[in-house]
Formats: sequence, C-alpha cells, structure tokens
Amino acid sequence: MTAKKVKVNKKIVNKLKAFKWLAVGLALIGLVYYFKASFVVAIVNGKPIWKVSYSQEINRLAGKQALENLIIKTMILQEAEKQKTVVADSEINEEIKQAEEFSQQQGMSLDQLLELQGMKKEDLISTIKLNKLVEKMAGTESAKVQEWITNLQTNGKTVKWLNN
Repeated sequence: MTAKKVKVNKKIVNKLKAFKWLAVGLALIGLVYYFKASFVVAIVNGKPIWKVSYSQEINRLAGKQALENLIIKTMILQEAEKQKTVVADSEINEEIKQAEEFSQQQGMSLDQLLELQGMKKEDLISTIKLNKLVEKMAGTESAKVQEWITNLQTNGKTVKWLNN
C-alpha cells in the first residue's frame, strides 16, 4: 500500500491554530471569571484585593495580637506564682456552672455555646483561671486591671522579642 500525500492548505491550518488558541484563551478567561471568588475577596474602585494579600494581612495582624496575648498571659501566670496566688477548682467549677446556666437560658448547651465561640471546655477553664488570678491580684474593676497589667509589663519585666 502506498501513502498518499495530501496537500494541506496552510491558510486553513493557521486559522485552525488561531481558533484553538482563541478557544483556550476564552476558556481561561471564563475559568478565572467563574472562580474569581476563590482569588479576589473585594474590588475597590476597580482594583482587586487578592485572597493571598488578604490572608497575609490576617496572619500578620492576628499573629501580632496572639503573641501579645501570650506574653500577657505568661506574665500574669509568673506573677501569680511569685505571689503564690492560686485558683481553687471550686472557683472554676462555680464559674462553669454559671456559664452552663447562661447557655441554657440561650437555649443551648455549654458545649454548643463554646463551639459557636470557637472554644473548647479546656479553653474556657484556662480563661476562667486566668481571669480569677487577675481578680485576686488586681481586683475586679476594669481600669485597675488594665493599670495592673500595664504596670506588670513596664516595672522591671523583660520581654525578649525574637522575631519582629
């Protein structure tokens, strides 16, 4: 059997290639438009705010706040140890009981309420303990607590910043 040579019109081939690239380009534009919510979180005066930039900003801000919270928590726990201030289990249990009563008034269990807050029971216990320590060392008045924490941070306490 002999192979037949087929004469191909180059204009037609070039038009088919151009059409193929046009179709691919339109498909990509369609995909980007369809999935733009996955990449763009907002458009401000015609300029997109990309999800990557948004995530980086959240991590930067939340990371800084988380570090500050951990420093304050550590300083409070160190000061409580220094002053030999403790919170009894009965005090924690009383606060948990009040939280359970509050959650029941809201028509849900304490676990459901904690889940809505993005917390676990261990987180609640830790928060209660920390609050009780501050109450015992500084009192319950909000301004006094803030002043006490500020003094704790500035009066001879050293914080070594490792990455900032």
